[in-house]
Parts: sequence; structure tokens; C-alpha cells
Amino acid sequence: MKAKFGIGIIGFGMMARSMVVDAQIKEKYGLQSEVRGICDTPEALLVLGDEYSLFYKTTNVDELVRREDIDIVAIFSPDHLHTEHCIKALTAGKHVICTKPMTASVADCEKIIELVRKKGLKFLVGQTCRFDPSFMRGKEMFDQGLLGETLFVEATYVHDLRDVYDKTPWRWQAPQRLIYGGACHPIDLVRWVCGDIDEVFCYGSKGNLHGKFPEEDNFIISMKFKNGKIGRVLALYGIVNPPMPHLGLSIMGTKGSFVNDTAILEGAGGYTDTTTIKTEKSEVFSHSLEVVRYLQHFEDCIINDKKPEVDEVDGAKVIAAGEACWESMKIGKPVKVRNDF
Repeated sequence: MKAKFGIGIIGFGMMARSMVVDAQIKEKYGLQSEVRGICDTPEALLVLGDEYSLFYKTTNVDELVRREDIDIVAIFSPDHLHTEHCIKALTAGKHVICTKPMTASVADCEKIIELVRKKGLKFLVGQTCRFDPSFMRGKEMFDQGLLGETLFVEATYVHDLRDVYDKTPWRWQAPQRLIYGGACHPIDLVRWVCGDIDEVFCYGSKGNLHGKFPEEDNFIISMKFKNGKIGRVLALYGIVNPPMPHLGLSIMGTKGSFVNDTAILEGAGGYTDTTTIKTEKSEVFSHSLEVVRYLQHFEDCIINDKKPEVDEVDGAKVIAAGEACWESMKIGKPVKVRNDF
């Protein structure tokens, strides 16, 4: 049976390949879409294996987004190209999945938001962490009130990026500003729990371990939320072989705490009578199944006219927080975060 939706991919790297799933995964997740086209550089298309021989291939973005058999455009191109590619896809009337970060400036976010609203299309920022089983369970426990009232929330993304720079040199050639391309993961996680961020104070430093990266790549971000709660983000990329989870989420509440894949809840007898709960861990660090989950979610949003988990406004608020962090880092003071989009 022919799939309900055709997907066209711009930038066929590791994350994009996760959208090409076998029949078993498609059946397990009830997927109703399939990849039908790929757009990338001539060099990238030249080395594609035989398993991708049936896909339409092009180096021209305009050709891909104009195809009638493509309903969803999935954008996995370098960060600085996201805005251009999102605008072309939306203008062509396609729903869009854009890998994080949505863009690298609030001004570009505004262009995308305006076009999404004008066209009446669905837009999802591919924040894989929201589709990690352990984080999903922690958020579920929080929403159910099992952790009580929030006292503090923290998210971390700690990753020695030297090998990533080697594999994707555009990151230091463009360069990729890691307050967006990296810190967007943990910033989105704390927003997921506590909502809009009111104010941030950010410190940044240059690890520069690769010898080529010109800007700050290590960040500590303190924040206050609109609801009065406080939190913190640790985003470190210019570091060496950290023996800790790459991605982490901690929710500290009045009835218990959740950290990564473990929750400890108070019992009737107080803090001496606790219950420890282990949640399901993500199957693979490569985010492959997280991509499948957000594709499943996006299909449901299109079919049933629902708001995507991380839509264009959520994506813009993360970028706005990043811009405020960058300004705070430069002036050495707290900075208010824009949330009106």
C-alpha cells in the first residue's frame, strides 16, 4: 500500500538517514510516510549506497520542494542554511520538519513563523530529547504531580565535539554558533518542564581544542522562568572525554526528584520512606528512534490538525533564549528573554 505522505530530505547525514526505516519499524510505529527524495551536494549523493538507489536525487533544493509526490520536507542541512531551506519548503506548500536549531537568529525565526501562519502548514523543530523514553517518563511523572511542585530544573549537554568537527567541517568553517547549535537541546528541555524563560545569565569560554573553532563553546547558563522558578543549563563542547551522560535532565520537586532515568519519590513516612523508580532508557544514543518517534508524532499532527510538540513558536523561544545568553555573556549582566511571537 502506498504511503500517505512523501518525505523529501535536504541534507542526508546521520540524523536524516534515521528517517529511512524498514518495514518492521514502520509497522511498530504505524508510520504513514516514506522518503521519496534526497537533496544534497554532488559529493554526498555520489557515495550513497545501493539501498538508496530508488530515491529521487538532486542537488537543487527548488526541484525537490516542487515535487508533487513530496508532502513533508525534512531539513537536516547545516544550521546557517535552515532559514533559506525552510522558507523554500513552506513557500512551496510543504509541511516542514527542521532539525535543531530552528535558525541562528530571532529575525530569521520571525520570517518562518509568518510564513507558517500564512500558509496554514505544520512545522516541527526536531528536538530529539523530547522523544527520549526516559525524559518522556520524567516529564509524565512531573505532569501527573508525582514530583510535586517544581523547586529546580537542570538540563545538560556535555559532548567532546572534536570528532564531530572532523566529520562535519562546516561547523568551524561557517562557523556553527554553539549557543544555538548545541545549547538549544538543554534550553528546550528546561522550557519543556518550566515554560517560558524570563531572564538568563550566561558565562562562556573557549575550549578551542580543535584549534580551529573561533568562538565560545562552553557555557553555564542560570535562568529564571516566568513562573518564578529557577534552573540551570550546562552546555560543554570544548572538553575532553567526559565520563558522564551526553544529555541529562533533572527535575527537583517537593515530593521527589527525577534525574535522567531515575526518580526517587517520598513515601508516606517522609524522606526515610522513599521509592526509587527506574525508567526506560533510550535504545540508542544516535537518536535514531527519537527521530522515528517525532516523525510518528508529526504525522498525527498533520492528520488530526494538532499542534506539534515543538512548533515554530517553541523553536523561536529557544533561539530567543540563546540570543539573550549571547548578550549576557558579552555584557556580564542578566538579560531578559523575548517570548512574544
